[in-house]
Amino acid sequence: MSVIRPLVAALEKKIVHIPLFVHTYSFPYRGVVRKEIALAEITDEDRVLNIGCGAIPFTAIHIARMSGAHVQALDKDRGAVRKARLCVRKMGLAHYISVHHGRGEHFCAAGFSAAVIALQAEPKNAILANLFACTNHRLRVIVREPRPTLKKQYDHLTTYEIPQAHCRQSLPTCERSLLFVK
Repeated sequence: MSVIRPLVAALEKKIVHIPLFVHTYSFPYRGVVRKEIALAEITDEDRVLNIGCGAIPFTAIHIARMSGAHVQALDKDRGAVRKARLCVRKMGLAHYISVHHGRGEHFCAAGFSAAVIALQAEPKNAILANLFACTNHRLRVIVREPRPTLKKQYDHLTTYEIPQAHCRQSLPTCERSLLFVK
């Protein structure tokens, strides 16, 4: 049973109203997202789907700021979605980022050219399969994978093809980001 994911979700909902905490909390992810943008070759021409954005949608924020891409952030927690919308508006990024309620394993990726599946998103196998099943164009998907010692805390891919590429990450929770291309 996961302990980390619910604690992180609760923490994000508490600190989202404090800009200094949001900046400090999201800062370590700048390097992670920078590597993922390079790995998936995301540019301002892309429409990116961010699955599992949480109350502080730092992945969407960093992608929009670093690449100029338009991002649609998705989360299954309605409370997190409300807080994430507020966060995006406070940061002045509503013209780049929209936040929606939904589940990645049911959401259609038609019209998106790239997607990022967050570490806490689940079920990863079903999400990835759904993304590829519902689109008939080239789609680049980044999947964050946990460190081996945390595989009981976070869902991870168990039955999928070999990624086209990957990059190592330096976070204590995330070992690497995998790239799959349809």
